Amino acid sequence: MSIKNKKGNSINRKAAKNKPVDWEKGLKKGRVRRYIMRKDGSSGFNKNGTLKVSAIKNAMKNTRDKSMKKALGAALALKRIASWRKK
Repeated sequence: MSIKNKKGNSINRKAAKNKPVDWEKGLKKGRVRRYIMRKDGSSGFNKNGTLKVSAIKNAMKNTRDKSMKKALGAALALKRIASWRKK
């Protein structure tokens, strides 16, 4: 069975379900860094300028904005992945 995409072309339904999700779509570059700087100031960053995990977790608890919570969660996940890659 086929469905139509935004352009009106028909595509396979199974192919549409398995399409990878673009997590960065709609996110502004540096959004999390600006938010942490506004909330915690320079204490939210390490000496080398990277975000502290504790600052990200604290911001996730205190924010009400759903999209900011998703962005903070993505930042935390990327931080974890980066630490795994170093090992």
